[in-house]
Amino acid sequence: MAEVLRRKLVLSGSGSASGGTYQEVKVSGECTIYGHLDCTEFKIYGTSHVEGDVKTSFFKIMGNSIIVGSVDAADARIYGESDIGGDLSVQRLKLFGSVKVGGSLTGDTLSIGGEASVQKDCEAETFKVNGGFTIGGLLNAGLIEIVPYGPCHAREIGGGTIKVQRSGIGYQLHKLFHFATARDHYLTADTIEGDTIHLEYTKARVVRGARVVIGPGCQIETVEYKEILELSADAVVKEHVKV
Repeated sequence: MAEVLRRKLVLSGSGSASGGTYQEVKVSGECTIYGHLDCTEFKIYGTSHVEGDVKTSFFKIMGNSIIVGSVDAADARIYGESDIGGDLSVQRLKLFGSVKVGGSLTGDTLSIGGEASVQKDCEAETFKVNGGFTIGGLLNAGLIEIVPYGPCHAREIGGGTIKVQRSGIGYQLHKLFHFATARDHYLTADTIEGDTIHLEYTKARVVRGARVVIGPGCQIETVEYKEILELSADAVVKEHVKV
């Protein structure tokens, strides 16, 4: 079968276009695209509204984008704001702005340096956050590293290694210039379960793990551990049980 000939779609100013198969889709002004998009690159420097799904190798948002459907991208970089009505499926995500996902978020490597809101589940190999997030369902990843620069919440969290810390030069500088909001920089979850768990400034009903460290600022109802448990003097744990 012959390969589909892809053409570029470059839009400046204000206008609209039809969905379809393209090489590069680039919007520098304000544009509405009617229908699904299958393109090699999707770049938004202005404002876009897509009435359909977007499938692309490279997804870059520097402005504001609303996508009614789902997004399937190999490499996604969001520096502005993106509102996705369906699922967001990526291999790599670098988020420095904000994203709202009406469905689930899945990927290999998810790096969140801004704010993410996911209505359903989030699943990845690596999930790293220097920012804030809300996940309505399960957060599941082999490696989870969270530095809460804002409220972080998931209904349930599961992983191999889970690490939550308020530490490092970056966090100390953020706290210095945003001291009024630093008290809101917590992770909250109903249950947290993993092999190796190190928590700081975390509120949870149940924490389950093989090797568990409950650090400063934690408020945990029950800790269940298999091998090792370390408790900070600045943590509140109502009950801990070796299983």
